[in-house]
Amino acid sequence: SSLIDQVLDGFDCILKVLNAAELVDDFYRRAMTVDGWQVEGIWQQRVQMIVAKLFRATAEAETIHAHTHLKVLGGVSDTADNLASAVEGEGYEFREMYPVFLSEAEAEGNEAAARSFRFALAVEEVHHGLYEKALEAVKGGGDLLAGTIYVCPVCGNTFDGDLPDKCPVCNVPRAKFFEVK
Repeated sequence: SSLIDQVLDGFDCILKVLNAAELVDDFYRRAMTVDGWQVEGIWQQRVQMIVAKLFRATAEAETIHAHTHLKVLGGVSDTADNLASAVEGEGYEFREMYPVFLSEAEAEGNEAAARSFRFALAVEEVHHGLYEKALEAVKGGGDLLAGTIYVCPVCGNTFDGDLPDKCPVCNVPRAKFFEVK
């Protein structure tokens, strides 16, 4: 078997270990797309502080592994190619993946999971649109016009430029949004 097959098998093993539920699987995959997991508040409510620090450290290490594996697989390219991949991935999530997750959660009567998937479904569509906008700008030799990007701390909705008074997905007031530096 090739090196790429071995790396993919390794990813499969990691995901099988972490795939206690679809929500955990999605959380893990999503966390791998940013520099570390931003879950310290959740973990600190449920475990000791040093244990929470261990989870954060492990998340950082897993992010390093994911970035290295992605480079080996040729998954890091130029900005336009990376944006095109992001458009495709976000499109899949809001068109296909989250509708299935939401339907299953509703069928099981799991309202907490359904709410989480509703938020993600709506926000992935926003991300898709932002990536399309960014791809157009990059193909034209430019960058996004907004100098600031904000994220809603409850649902993850993302805004470039002007903010609404409240998040249109989860109704959190704009004062709670945080700027991405």
